[in-house]
Amino acid sequence: METGVLEWFRIGLGSLDEIRKGFVDACDKLRDRGLLALRDYRGRFGGVCDFVVLRLVCENKVMGEDVLGGLPESLRWQDQVSKKVYFNNCVEWSSPVLASNFVSNRSLENFAPELVGELRRLSFLVSPVGFLKSKIKRVDDVFEYGEVIRGLSEGDRFELSNYLFSLGG
Repeated sequence: METGVLEWFRIGLGSLDEIRKGFVDACDKLRDRGLLALRDYRGRFGGVCDFVVLRLVCENKVMGEDVLGGLPESLRWQDQVSKKVYFNNCVEWSSPVLASNFVSNRSLENFAPELVGELRRLSFLVSPVGFLKSKIKRVDDVFEYGEVIRGLSEGDRFELSNYLFSLGG
């Protein structure tokens, strides 16, 4: 494999364990290639090495997914869970487990939309404010849920107001 060339690994839909195994196998393959390159380097130029990976950083990218494909190319973020830092629709997850959870959840939404809708409805019934906090990420998002917000108790509206003020615009 050439240096500096991206390589993509296709991970098919299946059980959560199969999806996770696909991400982990891809990271393992890249780790093994790195160790092989290091052995080759040491063989050519000498040196001392324990051949122990101290920290594995694997970019767990997900592309070709309709939800991610709908994101504006100019949108960028980076947090502890995921990042989108380039002008494309590629999202990188911080671990194979998080990437596989995303793929698994999306496959559930594609194959059982009624079930997903029912789970969302139950989520709202259990914690209306928690549900709204998960949906409202900007103050502008409030308009989409105005009818729902008007139906909240006074205490829930107060809690949601505090959350909205924390968004800062």
